[in-house]
Amino acid sequence: MNPLLSRAQRSVNDALQTRDRYERRRRYGPGSAVHRYALHRVRDTQFRRRSQTRMAPALLAQYNKLAYNKRAYYIAGMAKLPLNREFAFTLMDVARLMKTYADQRARAFGISRAQWGVLMRLHLNEGLNQADLAEILDLQPITLTRLLDGLAANGLIERKPDPNDRRANRLYLTPAALPLLERLNELGADMMGSVLEGIDRATVERMLHDLEDVRGNLRGLIGRNAESSRAANG
Repeated sequence: MNPLLSRAQRSVNDALQTRDRYERRRRYGPGSAVHRYALHRVRDTQFRRRSQTRMAPALLAQYNKLAYNKRAYYIAGMAKLPLNREFAFTLMDVARLMKTYADQRARAFGISRAQWGVLMRLHLNEGLNQADLAEILDLQPITLTRLLDGLAANGLIERKPDPNDRRANRLYLTPAALPLLERLNELGADMMGSVLEGIDRATVERMLHDLEDVRGNLRGLIGRNAESSRAANG
């Protein structure tokens, strides 16, 4: 290569690297919104650990509210994500908040959100074996076993031998579970009425239709990736 062209190319590369470093420093370096938010998270965590046991409950609640608003301020200062990624983050955040809210409400009935899900699934499909139920709920077998043990101890489910497989049991609701399920159904209706407050039925139907399309896309992608992995592993 011509030495002159080679030096010119190196100069261009150096300039591009300098620009990239400057851009990274501007976005993530000291003084940036991301850096301020990270510092805030560290200091907030340290303060909580020091004061959790000493602070009065009312004062702690005020501090948590202030910390949440401050966190929102820092997040608002960050660069806006592309639309598709914003959708993904929002969807995951909504799912997380729904789980937290369901746990809070289910606690009044002495069960967890996960146990609520097990009861509802068995109500729709009584007689499932544990392996099928774990697959439907996307739970690890050991996790589902702990949930079932808790429900069985409370007299809400029972295990019966599988006539087709001596090693397996099939799961059934007990009569004691039915009144609880009725109250949980009422609770679910009340929860979703509050969650969807201000959103009309047509909008909910459209969102549900669109999310079903997203779910179908994900299932297809997961299936294709699983097939590719099996083919690669022989």
